[in-house]
Amino acid sequence: MVWNIFMHVLIGLFGIHHFTLTMAGILFAILIVVFTQAAELVRFYMDRKKEIGKLPAGESKVKMEEFKNSLPRTLPGMFAQNMILYTAIVLTSAEIGRTTGYGI
Repeated sequence: MVWNIFMHVLIGLFGIHHFTLTMAGILFAILIVVFTQAAELVRFYMDRKKEIGKLPAGESKVKMEEFKNSLPRTLPGMFAQNMILYTAIVLTSAEIGRTTGYGI
């Protein structure tokens, strides 16, 4: 989580001229965050699958079924929440970079 926040702050600081509080700037920030969060969801899925695979065989199968059944509820909510949070972080850090002169 800390790595994601740091990465999105850096994205905002590197893109101070692109991530403005205009429709185009907001859409560009959303586009960038979509790619980073898609990779994050794949990482979440793979990590969870690996954790479940370490369980004993009988328990592993049941947990994997529960996990796969919960995906349609879990992933869209996680994606939407992260999109809002990290887009706000990118836009805020870009705005701070522009106003303070610390943008790269």
